[in-house]
Amino acid sequence: MATTKTKTNRAERRANKTPERVQWTPEGIKCVRVNDTDYGIFCDISYMGMTFYGLRIVTGEKDGKDYEFISEPSHKGSNGNYYKYYNLNLAEETQKYIINGVFRVLDGENFDHNPEDDE
Repeated sequence: MATTKTKTNRAERRANKTPERVQWTPEGIKCVRVNDTDYGIFCDISYMGMTFYGLRIVTGEKDGKDYEFISEPSHKGSNGNYYKYYNLNLAEETQKYIINGVFRVLDGENFDHNPEDDE
């Protein structure tokens, strides 16, 4: 007698699986486009054959401390809330690598150039 799969069994199997996270390594990250506008600095990043469009570099100061991070593109829903189109969940060192690379591109250098290598 064949056993049938029920919705409960499928839900239990899905709940027991933990999603695998891809570790972003600087070697695979490429800057496709950088655009400095009145609304901020935007860039497109390519990694492992996927291109992530419309990333925004956010910089500022709060409580006397400078901050900078990457914000994914979002849209405003009909209820007034904002929703991201996708979430990259980048580690802090990966964000710093991308942000520094974008600023190097704006200065006319290569994205993956490390100024420390020149010393």
